[in-house]
Amino acid sequence: MDGKWVTVMIHKGFEIQTFTPATVDMLHYRINNKRFKEQKYNTVSEAVEEIDTRGAMNFER
Repeated sequence: MDGKWVTVMIHKGFEIQTFTPATVDMLHYRINNKRFKEQKYNTVSEAVEEIDTRGAMNFER
């Protein structure tokens, strides 16, 4: 797989990334942090909501 993860937004210190160049199976976003365990999000807003929801929890960035 050629390409790389690119940060499209930083929210509360967490990088939200997408893969570029995107292929059909890579049309999603991720939060670049081991605590999010490579979960995939369909939109940036879904990733932001996840950060906000779990933001009350005390975990390392």
